[in-house]
Amino acid sequence: MQQVTLQRLLAGHTVGEIMTPECQTLAPEATLDQVVQDHILTTGRRCFPVERAGRVEGLLTLHHVKAIPRERWATTTAEQAMTPLAQLRVVRPGDPLWQAILPGHLPSAASSTPCCQSAYCSRCG
Repeated sequence: MQQVTLQRLLAGHTVGEIMTPECQTLAPEATLDQVVQDHILTTGRRCFPVERAGRVEGLLTLHHVKAIPRERWATTTAEQAMTPLAQLRVVRPGDPLWQAILPGHLPSAASSTPCCQSAYCSRCG
């Protein structure tokens, strides 16, 4: 019943309507110390695509950073801590919004669902 209600509320809306069009990316070799100091604390964002040579390779979230002991942030890279793109559920701007947020279809953190157009991730929360 809740799923039907949610579907009705979101009918006609797309993922693109709620996505952030510009998303700051990280280099795979950035350390978690650098990510926290230069990106999380300065922007307030909680997730970042990790990009190499113009292609998104994964997603690093605040949840990933918190899972690593603070004393290891200086030596742990974004690439080591991220979830690889192949393990993420990716949605596209034109996808129906209700399908993107169906229960059981979300990763562990809904704000971690990247929305990608071709190989470039265009949304992070």
